[in-house]
Amino acid sequence: MTLYSKISDLELHIKKINTETQEKQVSEHFTRRTTTVTISGKEKTGKGEDVIWEAEKHSYPQLNLEGSYSFREFSKMLDDKELFPEDTEYTETDQKYRRWAVESAALDLALKQNNTTLAEVLDKKYSPLRFVVSPSMNEPSIEKLENLIELNPSIEFKLDASEDWTQEFI
Repeated sequence: MTLYSKISDLELHIKKINTETQEKQVSEHFTRRTTTVTISGKEKTGKGEDVIWEAEKHSYPQLNLEGSYSFREFSKMLDDKELFPEDTEYTETDQKYRRWAVESAALDLALKQNNTTLAEVLDKKYSPLRFVVSPSMNEPSIEKLENLIELNPSIEFKLDASEDWTQEFI
């Protein structure tokens, strides 16, 4: 039995879909924008996040997905849905990010409506996760890293090295 087959028959009841876009200026040259997809039904709510990089691609068409489905039926229905406004150019990767934002919100909702967790459905144990911060380091700054460490002494980083970094900074 595949992992997908373990979640595919979960019942899903959708009454309402909303999207909310957030943005943060992370550097002088870059604003990070993400959109949270929220799907509600039967007094439960599921959420997914659209992480497409280009800020201008974060608009959504009206998503008419209300109804009752198995998760498999819902996912199959998305094959025929346009998830971008008509005038938006998008890549295959954009399409995958968008679809997974919607599907992950639906899966989150289906798990809650079926009073279970992903670990239970997949017969897996939860394992601890490590989260890291990936700050923009266009201009190498020890102070920037020290300020983050001061806020959270156990913080860990993922840094993308640049040719501008000096040996001293490294």
